[in-house]
Amino acid sequence: MNERERALALRHDVSKYILRVAMNVDQSCPPGLLTMLLADLYGPPDPSARFEALAVGIEATEITLVRQCFAELRSLKEDIGAGEAAAVSRGLALAREIASKIDRLTAPVVEGRG
Repeated sequence: MNERERALALRHDVSKYILRVAMNVDQSCPPGLLTMLLADLYGPPDPSARFEALAVGIEATEITLVRQCFAELRSLKEDIGAGEAAAVSRGLALAREIASKIDRLTAPVVEGRG
């Protein structure tokens, strides 16, 4: 996989799927979407595992920051699964943050600036 293909895969395989619910709701998640949100954030397939597979060998601050976001998401899994409002809100924000960081990381390659 070349650099451009990897950048596109990060955007598609991680960002696109982790954002499915997060881009369509604000601070809270209607109960009917909670199962979808859990699938977006935790899989299957596991987005953090896919991120790690694609991020091998990339040296960038955004990689570390995305890893921190995924670590926080893992710590919230039980509370998000229970529908706890603050955890769901934070999970939605983390999904958006992860996608934003991946977009920043991959923009130079995808847009031909890198």
